[in-house]
Amino acid sequence: MTRLIIVLSLIFWPLSLFLANTVGDFVKYFFPVLLLILSWQLFKKNNSLFLWPTLLIPFFEPKLAVLPLLLGVMNLKRHWLFIGATAIVLAFNFKAFWGQTIFKADYEAQQEIIGKSYLYPNVPLARLFQNKGRIYVNKFTANFLALSDPNNYFFGFHPREIKVDNQNLRKFPFLGIMFMLLGFYYLAQLPQKKFVMVLLTASFISLTVLNIFDRHDVILWLPLSILYIHGVKEFSTKKWWWHRLNRGFYVVFIIFTVWELIRLFL
Repeated sequence: MTRLIIVLSLIFWPLSLFLANTVGDFVKYFFPVLLLILSWQLFKKNNSLFLWPTLLIPFFEPKLAVLPLLLGVMNLKRHWLFIGATAIVLAFNFKAFWGQTIFKADYEAQQEIIGKSYLYPNVPLARLFQNKGRIYVNKFTANFLALSDPNNYFFGFHPREIKVDNQNLRKFPFLGIMFMLLGFYYLAQLPQKKFVMVLLTASFISLTVLNIFDRHDVILWLPLSILYIHGVKEFSTKKWWWHRLNRGFYVVFIIFTVWELIRLFL
């Protein structure tokens, strides 16, 4: 039954992405995930070249050009050649990457800052609280809070859906939030936990600096899915005080999850 729960849960995000976009767009957004899966499989086999598949990501999606470099830096040991290669690839794709980040010049945001500066009684206070640096801080903070919000992953950002810039996809079934929390809680028992956390952190940073991270955030599907599966396994093996009721919970979970999947097609 746990395998059925895992399959039903992990299909949510890819299926939501597929149904909300054209086939071509789905392939474009999901292909980096396939490269990350290949890297993950090589890592589990102790292959020293496990990071190299991610070097192809910037050629398919320049927005994620910084991701391989972050992975190389965070896995610094014995990966200097890879780091050098990623730096060259980033330089090659830098113009396309930079134009999609929060650091690109934003005329409207600058005019808004200038307008707010007149609300302060003197120039020093205005420059302290309303300056160009505030533009980047505000965008970074907004992305960070959105990407770290559980509503993003289990409730499609409901009830405060992001308009225009986000499809507000359903990524995991809402009852699965318990499994995800367990996965993080028992992280120490997760095999290859270092790779998972490095991938999660590098992906998170890569998305946070983007002007619009919608759909590209599917790269988080792999590390979050690994943690989710870990949470399911921990739930099924631990001697909880409600252990005798876990099968009943599984039945309820499957019923609600199947209904949520059906709603994706409606």
